[in-house]
Order: sequence, then structure tokens, then C-alpha cells
Amino acid sequence: TELFVDNANDFRYGIAYIDACKAFDKLDEAKGKISELINNGNNSANLHCLLCLINKAQGNKEGYKQELDNAYIIDKNNKNVLNAYGDYYDEQGEKERAKQFWSMSLFLYPDQPELKAKHDKL
Repeated sequence: TELFVDNANDFRYGIAYIDACKAFDKLDEAKGKISELINNGNNSANLHCLLCLINKAQGNKEGYKQELDNAYIIDKNNKNVLNAYGDYYDEQGEKERAKQFWSMSLFLYPDQPELKAKHDKL
């Protein structure tokens, strides 16, 4: 937890933290820690995006979309947010909308070979 908190704005640390919490069935603890960081002034798009991923993992579709919307309001050009929106719409069967978000992400951040493959597959 401490390593994540010290690097809370680095999305890679957030993903690793969530993965570790998921492995030990502690996603609620992760959600609480991330919410605490947001409430204490670190209201970043990446933190909301992490909450969105926790809600997704917990099957909370409403919370998933709400946190994704919160992240997008904060930073419409955030790579992680754009990619997560693409994933969200892909899961909803809205392939064209998914492709739009992934296209924007690839335009802004072209060095994403995994996303490019997913994008081109649609």
C-alpha cells in the first residue's frame, strides 16, 4: 500500500496495487485507499480510472461507468481513461464508439502496440 500511495499518480503502480489486492480479496480496501487519496486532494483522472477498474472487477457496472465519467471530466486526453472508455464500449457491444476512443488514444499516444492490435481487430 505504501509504495502505491508514494506513487499514486503513476498508473502502473495503481494497476499493480489493484492486482495485488484482487489476489488477496482486498479490493474494498483498495477502493477505500484510492477514495481517501481523492478526498485528500489528489483528484486525478488516473485515480478515478483505477476506481472504475475496481468497480468493473467487482461487477458494479454503475460504479464502473460513473468513475469513468469522473475521470473523463478531469482529463479528456488521458491515455488510461480513453483506453478504459474504449474497453467499456467494446464490452457493451458498441464497437464504433469503442473504436472512436481507441483511435483518439492512438492519435495522442501512438506507441501502444497492444491497443493498436485490438483497435485494428474491430
